[in-house]
Amino acid sequence: MPSCSKSQVRVDGQITTFELKERVVDKDGKLHTPKAYEVLFIKAEIDVYCICRLFHKGILCRHALYVLNEFVDEIPSHYILPRWRKDSKRKYVESCESLNFEASNRVQRYGILYPYTITIIEEGASS
Repeated sequence: MPSCSKSQVRVDGQITTFELKERVVDKDGKLHTPKAYEVLFIKAEIDVYCICRLFHKGILCRHALYVLNEFVDEIPSHYILPRWRKDSKRKYVESCESLNFEASNRVQRYGILYPYTITIIEEGASS
């Protein structure tokens, strides 16, 4: 289970740089060597950037959230992906049950289901 300690390193106008030291204790209670992460906070835009770059995969990392927690009461809307919103427009793919197809072997099933799979993958990648 990780725990973080934060220290402010420098302030350059609207940009504040923090260093977070993350200590990890494994299941057996063994303490691992702390890792340091640099997190930039831009006050004017309420933006955070962490050196771990986990947000580029779509989810704010715990280091960025730790810093954001000091400055804001709720997560800024530009960090919430459209698919997470209540007002999200969902595009449903026609289910295979409504196709009424007869596929007697795996190759036929693959040929029928593959185009639907690609549609689902493209929708997931775009959101």
